[in-house]
This record gives sequence, C-alpha cells and structure tokens, in this order.
Amino acid sequence: MVIGALSRELLDLGSQQLDHQIVVQAKLRQVMQSLLAFSGLVAESMVRDPGWRFLDAGRRIERGTQLSSFLRATLDERRGLATDSLVLESALTATESIITYRRRYRSQAQLETVLDLLLLDPENPRSLAYQIDALARDVNDLPGQVGSGRFSEVDKSTLATSTALRLADTAALATADADGTFVTLRSFLAQMGHGLARTADSIQDTHFMTQVPQRSMLTPADPGAARELRVLLE
Repeated sequence: MVIGALSRELLDLGSQQLDHQIVVQAKLRQVMQSLLAFSGLVAESMVRDPGWRFLDAGRRIERGTQLSSFLRATLDERRGLATDSLVLESALTATESIITYRRRYRSQAQLETVLDLLLLDPENPRSLAYQIDALARDVNDLPGQVGSGRFSEVDKSTLATSTALRLADTAALATADADGTFVTLRSFLAQMGHGLARTADSIQDTHFMTQVPQRSMLTPADPGAARELRVLLE
C-alpha cells in the first residue's frame, strides 16, 4: 500500500504542470510522508532475511556515496571566515548533525571537528563510518559467503574502504593548500566514493545475473547466415 501510494505520487508529480509553489510543496510533502512511511516499514516490519540485507546494503552505499559527494562539493575550498562558518553549519544541518555538533563541541563549527563527526564517528547515524560499518555487517550476512577466513571480492572492497576511512587523519584533511583548496580532502572523498562504487559492483557481479539478449538460431540477423543455415537444413 505504501509503495503503491508513493509510486502514484511520484507519477503525479512528474506528469502535471505544477506551476504554483503551494501545489508543488503539497505534492512534495505527500512524497516525503510516503518515503517516511516506507522507511518505517523497512526498519520495523521487514524480516532480516537476505532480501532485507540487500536493501540495507544498497541504502548504506547510497548514503555513503551521497555524503562523500556532498562534502566534496561544499567543503573543498576556503571562501572566507564568515562564509566558511556558514557553509559548515549548513553542511551540519543538511546531514542532521547540527544539534549533536553543538552539544559535543560547544563552539563555532571548525572543519576538522566537522569531519570528525561526519566521517569518523561510528555512533552518528549520518556519518560515513556508520554507513560503512552497517554495510560490512550486511555483506557478512549475505548468502554464499566464502567462509573459512577467506575474503570474497565483496569483502575485499568493503574492507579496503573501511580501512582507508579508519586511517584518515582529519587534521591533514582539513589543511588547505596555498591557494585555499583542500586537495587532500577532495582526493580522499573521491576515494571513498570509488570504494563504495566498487562494493556495489562486486555485490552485483557476485549475487545478480545479467540476462544476455538471446537470438534464435533459426532467424539470424545476417541474411547470408540465414541462407547458409537453410542450405545446411536441406
């Protein structure tokens, strides 16, 4: 029921000419309500079987990728003291971590401590570390694991990304070059995004089969091959 309502709302939102701001906002609220209902259904009502593990692994990969891209786009360079402070607070607000940051640090937002909270804090449900830890648990419970201490390709890609994150030095990431660009941070976030993408590809290659388009031998696309086939059959 929830999925059907969400599908109808998305189709409605995409098919109508919604010029009036109030109408657009009302439609978006309906979509958000359905998404929240679906999220609650997944969190509280789904059996933790392989299907749920695949669903949650996809969610963790998506959140981790979005967070890496978001921080890379917003925190990649210095823009001035006042602007930087506003950007950092906006990033914390967008990641639903502003209250936690203010309670923990009780100071104006600084890049290093923001990175501590959004990248490395395993207790913050919006941090990259939290997503990768949850992804590792999902991957470990997927069917067909190698076992006996051996790592599958999915395990290897997940472990590589997790290790790189754990070894990150936020002080170094928060150090800008002479031109005010955070090159190390930008490169690190790109590495995290690529690592998550490799894990997604490994899950697909390991657990899902791609159907190759099939062509009947009796109707080959090449006319010459068709003549040769008829000769052989005769």
